[in-house]
Amino acid sequence: MVLAVAPACEKSSASSTPQDAEDENAALAPDPVETAAQKLAAGDVASALAILDRALQDEPNNPELWFAKGVALQQGADQGGAMGAWEHALTLRPEFFAALHGLGTIHLERQEYPAAVERFNAALAVNPEFADAHYNLALALLGLGEREKAAKALDQAARLAPTDVDVLIQLSDLQQEDGKLEEAVVTAKRATDLAKNDALAWATLGRARLKIKDAPGALAAFETAKGLAPDDLAVRLGWSQAALKTGNFKGAATELEALSAVASESAVVWLEWGTALAQLGEFAPALEKIDRALALDPELTAAKVRRVGVLVDAKRCAEARKAAAGLKGSGDAAERAARSALAPCSR
Repeated sequence: MVLAVAPACEKSSASSTPQDAEDENAALAPDPVETAAQKLAAGDVASALAILDRALQDEPNNPELWFAKGVALQQGADQGGAMGAWEHALTLRPEFFAALHGLGTIHLERQEYPAAVERFNAALAVNPEFADAHYNLALALLGLGEREKAAKALDQAARLAPTDVDVLIQLSDLQQEDGKLEEAVVTAKRATDLAKNDALAWATLGRARLKIKDAPGALAAFETAKGLAPDDLAVRLGWSQAALKTGNFKGAATELEALSAVASESAVVWLEWGTALAQLGEFAPALEKIDRALALDPELTAAKVRRVGVLVDAKRCAEARKAAAGLKGSGDAAERAARSALAPCSR
């Protein structure tokens, strides 16, 4: 937390007393928290800590200084030291919400979700308008699988910080997972409008548009994301999936082959590569790729269903029926998809 710098006082007159001059010098002295923050912004953690430690020698009971020291220690990757500084700040000011929030962020980073939730809730009890705490609370709640509570926390964060792109991206992702697809598109579009050079925002919009079956819109979004982050694996995969939906099978196959070299453990990459090859009529290598996907993730139902379809397209109906039978118990949607894929074999 950066404290506001006190306005400079006017120069003392000739009639000023020594005490007046001393007070004036104190007022003109640079604020150690502000000065340390400037050092941190320049990446100089050691100097920031030195400034704060000197200030703490004079004011050992100043919670703002202890909080600032925690920030510096956290930036220096000393999580334990940061937590110690913030805990000490709380002994001096028990309702110091920034220190409570700081402790929550470390618990969140360590995936200690119950402790993170406790700290974020404590911070919000002091300052319910603290948007960052709502956002991080949502992440911790997602870590605990409490999606409904997480959605409410994200909604609050978006209400308090309507131009925060990180909040909008996370909210759109959650809306997509919950099937609120039109809302997800609107939310992601707000993010791209606010941050036109944010690849993650464009990729989020691309995913949302894919889910509402707007393949051309999705491809355009992923094209923008790819231009901004050409080496991002998730962006490249999203672009490939959109290319598949728009009929650019050769382009998708080429990109997915390249992706398989750097993301060889991704079952989805192998599955989509197999799908592209099947669309190009290359059934044997397509099945090989889909089988690789299933070897990596034996529970990947989409790969099992797609394998049925490729076998049917290859006119290997007996194998397709056997593969479809293996989908029993995989859920109604998967079984319906397998039966639909098998339809050409009954003609």
